[in-house]
Amino acid sequence: MAKETETGKAKKTSFAAVLAWILAGLLLVSVFINLITFLSIQGFKKTLSQMHEPVYVYFTQELNSIEAELETLSTATGGDKSPFVKDERKLKKAIDHARSLWEQTREREAEAWFNAYRRAKRAEDEVEKLWKDYRKELGLQTVQ
Repeated sequence: MAKETETGKAKKTSFAAVLAWILAGLLLVSVFINLITFLSIQGFKKTLSQMHEPVYVYFTQELNSIEAELETLSTATGGDKSPFVKDERKLKKAIDHARSLWEQTREREAEAWFNAYRRAKRAEDEVEKLWKDYRKELGLQTVQ
């Protein structure tokens, strides 16, 4: 990189000046990347905080419907004298466990919320599996 002086001779740009411009450019790019990352993380946290209540409501409604149908089927099969009473108790216990985990998701923020969500979703999946097995045992068709 050469600049012309008043006399017409080329003046060399010093190595230190070139290095300073390169470092300044890298610093600017680094600041820009950090800003984008920070804003993305804040947006993600905001999105997660807005998801708390709708996710909780959806899955608790699902648990409530399973529990209501379980009560109906339990009384139809003989209540406490039913041959399926152990399965019913196991299912009720799983429903209560899943419900308590969903309750925990309401109290958490950001990463902790996501971890609580995954635990609650696994418990919900277990309830659904037990529910399908119970219905199959009764000879009822599983509703998808």
